[in-house]
Amino acid sequence: MTLEERLATLRSVTARKELIADAEQNPPAVDPARIYAFPPGAARYDLSHDDSLAAHARRRGVTPAAAFIEMALESDGAQVYTWPVFNDDAAAVRAMVADDSVRLGLADAGAHVGQIMDASQPTHVLAHWVRDTATLSLEDAVRRLTSQPCQVLGIRDRGVIAPGAAADLNVINLDALALEHPRFVHDLPNSAGRFVQDAQGYLWTFVGGTAVVADGKRTGALPGTVLRQSSRSGIST
Repeated sequence: MTLEERLATLRSVTARKELIADAEQNPPAVDPARIYAFPPGAARYDLSHDDSLAAHARRRGVTPAAAFIEMALESDGAQVYTWPVFNDDAAAVRAMVADDSVRLGLADAGAHVGQIMDASQPTHVLAHWVRDTATLSLEDAVRRLTSQPCQVLGIRDRGVIAPGAAADLNVINLDALALEHPRFVHDLPNSAGRFVQDAQGYLWTFVGGTAVVADGKRTGALPGTVLRQSSRSGIST
């Protein structure tokens, strides 16, 4: 079913009643108190229990299933939720982020593109852990997002600004950095779906010295290449 068809089903009073009744008879495996709804505006990941689906349901005076349906209809199907499987203790996460022995990043090689959106991590680090909470200095955050992981992975020609290194650079407006809500698109082979997420505050992005973003807009240039293993120089293009 398309999104429009699903929304049309939810607008049916009979269908809504059936779905809510089914949810009451077959409670979901995930506690609604641990599912958090992104509020309107820029996407945030520092959510509290007041943002949980259970809290939204209490304020509306309905069940979590009914609240889920209402919020889906109110947003025309654009409401996004996050379910932190682990690391949902903000104080513990801050302690780990501040620990230089911890390496930033999470990736699963695209195995769960229809469930997880990890592309927000660098922007979240700079906006939240640097600008908003001062947990990291800007210089340290940039190091931990660039040269440090390159050293760990043996990528010797990236992560630093130096003669002979790839000219991959971002020019950012730190005050303007913000994440937009993840969107679900169907642009993979056979119209398979995935989450994508855009960000604001990136003025220029250069890949190999070629501008792929100029004045905050994509230029259409695609100069990137696949990284391959080299026995002489580690991983390189």
